[in-house]
Amino acid sequence: MTNSFVDKLGQGGFGGVYKGELPDGRPVAVKVLKNSKGDGEEFVNEVVSISRTSHVNIVTLLGFCFERTKRALIYEYMSNGSLDKFIYRLEYLHRGCNTRIVHFDIKPHNILLDTDFCPKISDFGLAKLCKREESMVSMTGARGTAGYIAPEVFCKNFGGVSYKSDVYSYGMMVLEMVGGKRNIDIGESQSSEIFLPNCMYESEEVSSLHGVITDETEETIKKMVTVGLWCVQTNPLDRPSMTKVVEMLEGSLQFLQTPPKPFLYSPITSLETNLTASTSRACALSQKESGMAAIS
Repeated sequence: MTNSFVDKLGQGGFGGVYKGELPDGRPVAVKVLKNSKGDGEEFVNEVVSISRTSHVNIVTLLGFCFERTKRALIYEYMSNGSLDKFIYRLEYLHRGCNTRIVHFDIKPHNILLDTDFCPKISDFGLAKLCKREESMVSMTGARGTAGYIAPEVFCKNFGGVSYKSDVYSYGMMVLEMVGGKRNIDIGESQSSEIFLPNCMYESEEVSSLHGVITDETEETIKKMVTVGLWCVQTNPLDRPSMTKVVEMLEGSLQFLQTPPKPFLYSPITSLETNLTASTSRACALSQKESGMAAIS
């Protein structure tokens, strides 16, 4: 089906994705999980999560293979690759399903485009299911991709983990799209200490990010920056729900309040490889400051 895994489409945190073909000629994307050991929790997560969804903007799971250490997921093939310049909403995952799904790895690479450039959310390997009436999600460790991880995901002192963590990731993608740069670029030889939301907030003229643009386009950009900055607020309680985000994006700019300046939570390039150490330092510092405040 995959022609000996020759046509590789991409590489994710849990394995490679290859182009294949079903007996009826339909092209498919086959995600082969690496290091398939243990009880396969991440595999089961993805199968269960996506099997509960049915939406035009969610990539369709056509089948799977679970045989001892061999585990693979078969998805509909997205001929236009992943989303690098455009994004869409998460509202369906948070409110449209009977069981709320928190994705925990929203990023451009996981938003795929079909032949009509319709975006679809993919890669549910890190997703968590929770009842819609439950506001918080229990977690045993940090998960996600550097540059898109909400502060509370790797340190509980920033607040409780919930669907608002996806909102943070979404907001970061919006700001990346408008700013034309990544919040963090693993490919750079030197790490950048520039926190994109802070940079966007302090930009005096949004138009300077894009050169010559029309008044209508400038208003759209300003709206996206405003919404993006609301989404990346450090305190999860200050972030809007995705339903509110949709209303803000579809509404008028004049009705949007200016968000507070984001707390300077600056990611560094080595976050992915030093996540444990970074988490320990961040939590220890926060606890120390709390202790000093109590003494004073």
